Amino acid sequence: MGFSYLLLISLGVAASFFLTRHQITETVVTVLLSLPAAYIAWAAFHADRNAEGVEISKAVDELSVAIAKQWEDEIEVRRVNDPYPLPVAWTAPSEDLVESWTSLQNVARNRPGGPLGTESLWAQDVDGLNGSGREIGQIFTDKIPTRRLVILGAAGAGKSVLLARLLQELIARREEGTPVPVVFSLASWDPSLGLKSWLAEQLRLTYPGLRALSSEPVAAISNARNDLAQALLDRNLITPMLDGFDELPGILQPTALDALNQAFPTQPMVLVSRTTHYRRAVNSPHTVVRLNGAAAIELQPLDSGPAADYLRQVAGGPQTLAAGRWDNVVTQLGTSTPVGQALSTPLGLFLARMIYNPHPGAELFGNSIPHPNELCDLASFPRRDAIDLHLFQAFIPAVYTQRQPNRPRWSEQKAQRTFILLAKFLEEQRQGRPDFALWGLTRSIPSFIYPITFGLTVFVWVAVSTGVAYGVASGKYTSSIYGFGFGLGLIVGAIAAGRTEASSIPGVRILWFPTPGILLAIPVGILVGMRVNFPASLITGAAFALVGGLAKELPPINSMVDPPSLLSLDRRAYLFSMLAFGFACGSASGIGAKADAKLATVLFVILLYMTGIPETAWGQYVVARTYFSVRYRTPWRLMAFLQDGFAYRGVLRKVGPMYQFRHIDLQRHLAKQQL
Repeated sequence: MGFSYLLLISLGVAASFFLTRHQITETVVTVLLSLPAAYIAWAAFHADRNAEGVEISKAVDELSVAIAKQWEDEIEVRRVNDPYPLPVAWTAPSEDLVESWTSLQNVARNRPGGPLGTESLWAQDVDGLNGSGREIGQIFTDKIPTRRLVILGAAGAGKSVLLARLLQELIARREEGTPVPVVFSLASWDPSLGLKSWLAEQLRLTYPGLRALSSEPVAAISNARNDLAQALLDRNLITPMLDGFDELPGILQPTALDALNQAFPTQPMVLVSRTTHYRRAVNSPHTVVRLNGAAAIELQPLDSGPAADYLRQVAGGPQTLAAGRWDNVVTQLGTSTPVGQALSTPLGLFLARMIYNPHPGAELFGNSIPHPNELCDLASFPRRDAIDLHLFQAFIPAVYTQRQPNRPRWSEQKAQRTFILLAKFLEEQRQGRPDFALWGLTRSIPSFIYPITFGLTVFVWVAVSTGVAYGVASGKYTSSIYGFGFGLGLIVGAIAAGRTEASSIPGVRILWFPTPGILLAIPVGILVGMRVNFPASLITGAAFALVGGLAKELPPINSMVDPPSLLSLDRRAYLFSMLAFGFACGSASGIGAKADAKLATVLFVILLYMTGIPETAWGQYVVARTYFSVRYRTPWRLMAFLQDGFAYRGVLRKVGPMYQFRHIDLQRHLAKQQL
């Protein structure tokens, strides 16, 4: 609403001068008299929305709504409930990974403010944590005295899905004003930032409404922003659920544990890791550190009975012909054979169903569906790792065949090439970390591409606009004018190219780019007044001041940003603010009589916004997308391709405004392939 309000004021002022340009003095007086009332109305709106800040209790409840919707969608896309959730089970791990149960009970009893739960519901010993399925919510809330949990398991055991189910249970159990669980991908943690500062940045990036001013001051920490993201963390209203501990570089894992203990000494939290990586971190020869006051559970291999029932059910039901295709495989589930081991995890079962199950209408595209019996061939697959490799290799070709229910728009070869390119980017440019932002892809293109592209764009824009603007102002279109524009564009483009560098800072930075318009209002207004006339300076100054505040209105707290919406918001904010500035300055310069002033104003607007393009996520994405499409023949509509890979193919998943491969081992497998 505030956005539209300021726009209407700007358009109204410009229109009044245009319609009454022959009575300029009277119009100036009228507009000046109306500006105080308009300012008071706008200030009242802005103050009511932001000045007093947003109540923290209201913010945490609105955030809970956004997170619940986010994970409902994520669970649906991951097909966790299709046809039903796999019954994963867990037990307590070995004692060397956690503190003694007596120690956990003592920590909970001596916690400042008292125990979090009801002591009579606590488990009597670590064996009381054994369970499966939906019991995870009760175990975390009632049975663990400290409500600090480490979820351990082998690769593909279902740790991330169990974390999502725990989050949904905690959301369902929470009361108004109480902490809300939030999943963070710890693999993207930057150790140069304090852990709480990094978590606050992740909240701002994923839920932009949390950038709003808090109604209560944040803790006295240096460089801490007084916004909702920091306030929620300071008041322990965020329950961190940290996935991907094992995806951190090994040297950082003990450091991360130490940082967690310092940032959240007693607060409830969840940490997810492969068992081997966590054991290596807590038993490091250089430092002995574990997550203080935390219990742990370790996911177990799937039982053969539930795994067999699942395979038959996803094939259409136990009595169908398609389910009979799995008979030989089912006999080896729960054994030490390679196929029995490979299909003992939810990930293995998911890959197998996607590769070997036929789909309705598949007969229209030939009888090329592979048969699962090949997994039982010991000559071809003598060890489990051979089957794991085969499943990863066959997965992408299987989900990009025309026999899929949602027929892909891209060929298997193009999809494979694109995912290999992205995996190599993560391994080589992101040190193997799983999350990638689309604006960060410029790191993987030659360093000269981005500045040259930007410089050429500036050159073309300045050259053409200079000739056209001067021709319109003077009524003359000569080769010398365009020659002047060509030369000016070449110079400005070269300077721009030399000063351009792809930004590595994530986020929609252009949303805040017009803010300096308020500071530019006075000097620009004076400049136009000196070169054109006084009324023009008034319009220009007012326009810069008003339009400069347009991008300050924040989205609702219960909204979140994903990769497509981030780039869409970024592009719209940039283009709209550019048009608004251009309209305001063009209207102002039109009042004057000097052609050189008009030309100067036009060039000012052009150069101001061209220098903003490198700061946009959208601008960086367009450059990278174009380069990849030309150089590697990846899809031109890269965003649509990635969304399809997330929503219909199961190759990708979303973590806030970033994508990840569905599993880190799939990423590592693809990174080893040749383009």
